Amino acid sequence: MESTANNQREDQTNRAKKLEEFNIEEKKAETFAPLISPSDEMNPQTKNIIAPSTQNYLDLEEIHNGVVILKNGGLRMVLMVSAINFSLKSEEEQNAIIYSFQGFLNSLSFPIQIVMQSRRLDLSSYLAKLKSKNKSEENPLIRLQMTDYIGFVEQLLKVANIMEKKFYVVVPYQPIIIKKENILQKTLKILSPGPKKTEIVDFEMHRKELVHRTEVVAAGLGSVGLRAVQLNTLELAELYYSSYNPELATRQKIASLADITTPIVEKSSES
Repeated sequence: MESTANNQREDQTNRAKKLEEFNIEEKKAETFAPLISPSDEMNPQTKNIIAPSTQNYLDLEEIHNGVVILKNGGLRMVLMVSAINFSLKSEEEQNAIIYSFQGFLNSLSFPIQIVMQSRRLDLSSYLAKLKSKNKSEENPLIRLQMTDYIGFVEQLLKVANIMEKKFYVVVPYQPIIIKKENILQKTLKILSPGPKKTEIVDFEMHRKELVHRTEVVAAGLGSVGLRAVQLNTLELAELYYSSYNPELATRQKIASLADITTPIVEKSSES
């Protein structure tokens, strides 16, 4: 009888300890549960994690009429600049180039950005043109030579890592933007999610000032012996697209601006 009573007391003690541990775990769960809200991280309908768009972290707002508009209201024009082989020049020519470039930099009253982009050479369009011409070639000897040449170039691209370098000069302009907002507008601006769109008044007037700066830079580079060409809207889109997506840009090209209709890029659903 005494042993039975002792066993019952031990069972009751163990049950009490388990209940206490269970209550402690429930309190911990209640304490830390409000820190992570499922509605903030997951869509209740699809149960997928909702991540902010990458465009929220980019400084670009839009590209309009050959001008890059930043989220802070800044304007940018980009020049593609040719290159010269400085090593093949004589000492006198090298000194003349250095002094000309020095004078060009000292003549500027605004900053510029010089960008060098190095990418693997893409000859897919060139090879596609050769293959199409090879099919329509009537001379069998020329067709055989073109076939050998195409195979040689394809094999060379596989074996050797041929790089292509491009040089750009970014010309900036920061217009003065004065916006009067009341308390309600400021509060809504803070609470509203998503990117903030900056409105620029008199865009064409600011664009003319930026064009003038770009012409000054192009003329200064011309005195050094460099040729500069301003990038248009499509070329700017291709430049930033290839800069942020270097691997994808080699497989998927931008055909035209009319094909870009979605303001936010989303992942396609796979069947």
